[in-house]
Amino acid sequence: MDHKELPHAVTLSSVLNEKDIAEKVRLATEHLHMPFCQSLLMNRARMSKENATTLADYIIVMKREINPRASYVKNNIQFLSELSRFVGIEKRFEGLTKYDILSYLDSLRKSENDDLMHKWIGSYNVKSEAILRFYKWLYYQNIEDPKKRNELSKLEGKPECITGIRQLKRKEISCYKPSDLWTQEDDRLFLKWVTNKRDRCYHIVARDLSARPHEILSIKIKDVVFKNVNKYQYAETLVNGKTGSRQLPLIQSIPYLKDWLSEHPCRNNTNSRLFVALSNRSRGKPLTVGGLYQIYKYYKDEFFLTLLNDISIPIEDREKIKVLLIKPFNPYIRRHSAISEKSKTLKLHTLTQHCGWSFNSKMPQKYIHYFANESSESLLEAYGIVTTNNIHITSLNPKTCSNCGEGNTQDAHFCSKCKMLMSIEGYEEMLETQKKKEEEINQMKGDLNNTKEMLQQLITSLGKITDQQQLNTVAQSLFSSGVLKTSTLRPSLINRTSS
Repeated sequence: MDHKELPHAVTLSSVLNEKDIAEKVRLATEHLHMPFCQSLLMNRARMSKENATTLADYIIVMKREINPRASYVKNNIQFLSELSRFVGIEKRFEGLTKYDILSYLDSLRKSENDDLMHKWIGSYNVKSEAILRFYKWLYYQNIEDPKKRNELSKLEGKPECITGIRQLKRKEISCYKPSDLWTQEDDRLFLKWVTNKRDRCYHIVARDLSARPHEILSIKIKDVVFKNVNKYQYAETLVNGKTGSRQLPLIQSIPYLKDWLSEHPCRNNTNSRLFVALSNRSRGKPLTVGGLYQIYKYYKDEFFLTLLNDISIPIEDREKIKVLLIKPFNPYIRRHSAISEKSKTLKLHTLTQHCGWSFNSKMPQKYIHYFANESSESLLEAYGIVTTNNIHITSLNPKTCSNCGEGNTQDAHFCSKCKMLMSIEGYEEMLETQKKKEEEINQMKGDLNNTKEMLQQLITSLGKITDQQQLNTVAQSLFSSGVLKTSTLRPSLINRTSS
């Protein structure tokens, strides 16, 4: 077949019925657990059956060629679905013009006032790359090698609808500023107020591993191996990323990890993902990157905002929360923050391996020269404007119990293993608990003495009643209500009431 003809799958799409399309969609999305993508492809108000079939064919081929991540498949379906809706769902993909595609991409642009850091350029480039790759496949379907398709497209200038569409350059090295990064002090504040053990665990594990969100969410319980060296405990886990697998240590997150595992809904199933959903509807199912974004969005838009307006929260903490809320709350800022911190201590080749970069990657320079911000800090210190007041890298290390050596969270008042006292707050809590117990005992003693006095007065009063009928009525009433037992009365009174 000449590669200039329409692909066979596309020409047949017009005669396929919804049942055939549904089967293609099933094949394209199976094992990906993405009902959202299935609904996009099957909703005729959002995509025509011809375009849905073409897109499903593309995803099936992609899965065979490069074995993509679920998130990558989702993005491609979403981007191409957006393109279809933008130009009009009645237009077939193979009939779109360069003007159609550029109009869609231009709709992503934002003004300087709306997007000072030009984050829209990142979206523009990612979506244009997905569209270009799709159209090269659509035009050269008879070429099985993706690299060969790229070469032919470049050599022949085909298809015409994507020729001349290029990536945009941005002045900023990153969409994040150095001031956006989370410090260890920020993390201590987060851990102080957040009580959800899963979220606390993910937050600190992300700093330990410096890994991509999807890499962390792919970890299973059995992948975490605890180890002991002398009096220290740590763990290791294997993560899989773009450059293959790598073994990474878990150090500061150990106590948070143990806390979470003790309440994990599937803790007895070692094949379960380490991080799972907790909602009633999805409890125990793998937590998704999208779900993770929603969790951090909740903490920024609701949880910490509520604390900021709570007068019971110490003023010092509310001031810190106000500063923290200026920073981004999302899974990827955790990776950026962790790598930036480690770039100051790890050698270049070690940092590259730790972060899962290829050895010719330009990413290390971003963290060493951009995020480090050391020259500015040094100058401010030299002029006496600021003094060195950095939180040390070990400030989040587990608090070791002096009695049993167990590592505990920084905010632990008592050892999680032996219950040994570990803080002044814990001591005060213990004294307060003891005081409450003593008060309860004294209250019980007082109540008992009062009861005895009342009972004695009651018995004395009963003894003074001379009318037998009145005495019987009162006694029977007390017996039936349970206020008095037979044994509490004097023998003479018993005889009088039972005669």
